[in-house]
Amino acid sequence: MGFSHGIQGVVFLNGADVRNYFKSFTVSREQDTAETSTFGSGGNKTYMAGMRGNTLSIEGYAEETTTGINKILYDLLEANATNYLVCMVNTDALGAVGYATTAGYETSVEEATEIGSAAALTVEVQGSGALDRITSLHPMVAETVSPDVEVQIDQTTSSVLGANGHLHVASTDGSIVVKIQHSVDGGVGGTWVDLITFAAATTKTSEVKGYAAGGTINRYIRAVWTRTGGTTGTFFVGWRRYKA
Repeated sequence: MGFSHGIQGVVFLNGADVRNYFKSFTVSREQDTAETSTFGSGGNKTYMAGMRGNTLSIEGYAEETTTGINKILYDLLEANATNYLVCMVNTDALGAVGYATTAGYETSVEEATEIGSAAALTVEVQGSGALDRITSLHPMVAETVSPDVEVQIDQTTSSVLGANGHLHVASTDGSIVVKIQHSVDGGVGGTWVDLITFAAATTKTSEVKGYAAGGTINRYIRAVWTRTGGTTGTFFVGWRRYKA
């Protein structure tokens, strides 16, 4: 069995790797139901599926400095801006699985302080739109070679129901363009075609970009990147293929 230990969890927020601040996360997904019981239901309630929602809560430790995690989180809350949050259950290594908001809003930031304990920090993000169960196409590591490619992922079959790419750039000292490519045959000698191209990143940033349903997405997927100027870029790429 492939059980996971909590020690290997990873959290990214709007491009920032914040794993060193947080110790736990909870991913909650829910679906509304509407009652459809009638006289002909035989005395048994019946329901139909309604709208889905998701909430992500992360807990960790406070850092009250002018640039610390508390300042970052309170600024985000006041800005009323869209937030992109990634919670990886078992590392962010190539092929690892986790969850990511396609958009989200901070609904609360709580700090608790008591004698004898480290000051605690709790953040809740209400997802807006779908919650993607993503596969890592590139871990949050620094890349100094450009252009370059990550090892491919074989997802067994093609699909036509669309996909989302998730990019979190922690830092770059130049301009870096990250793409997701797909291939029918894969491998070193395979034919690769651009599928999703993220906006050029010149600083810490995050982006979720979709590929519309209808077009064929081939079975092999990989991340590629090209940097202009600078010497290094640190980023994470996640991938959600929609299937029936």
